[in-house]
Amino acid sequence: MAYVAATNATENLSVLIRNGTHTDANLRFALKADNFNISYNKTPIQVPVPAETPLLIDLGVFRPTIGVAGVVDTVQPTPASVTIAGQTYYIPFKNWLENAVYEWIASEATTGQLEVEVGDTTYPDAGDRAYDDNEGSLKIAEAEHWTGGGVYRVALQNARFQLSPAREDRYDFSLQFVAGARQDWVARGDMDD
Repeated sequence: MAYVAATNATENLSVLIRNGTHTDANLRFALKADNFNISYNKTPIQVPVPAETPLLIDLGVFRPTIGVAGVVDTVQPTPASVTIAGQTYYIPFKNWLENAVYEWIASEATTGQLEVEVGDTTYPDAGDRAYDDNEGSLKIAEAEHWTGGGVYRVALQNARFQLSPAREDRYDFSLQFVAGARQDWVARGDMDD
């Protein structure tokens, strides 16, 4: 599956989730998210050495996770969808999103097929030209072209729906994903560059 971004420019709905790429997915949601977070975890091996400092072994293994939280209506909202770069993204209601969660968690067919896109992915980075190879520092003039968005391949790990008092017309939701590296980074090739 090739990296294809929606180049999302919708200000109010900037978190997209789909079961494939922007052009190939058959289910696309634009979420009413009020929180999006990316966490990178790494566990180097620490080997104790008697009477000396511990030996640290770093194999370069990392584990990104993504969290999305927001609200989802109990009935189909109006408008029911938005069009982004020629594709329709639906604004789900609670039971529709919950049904999708069942599919994503229970089916191995979706493993590696889900994508989360956040923000404007027009220029997720400026490539190698944004860094000074000699100093490893960022060249600010080149970085000004970055738009800060990204597309991530994910697998759903956890979902939660919560109904709060005096807000019976909507649920709070949270989705937790395990993820790969940002797709424009992966598309650059070898991560050791």
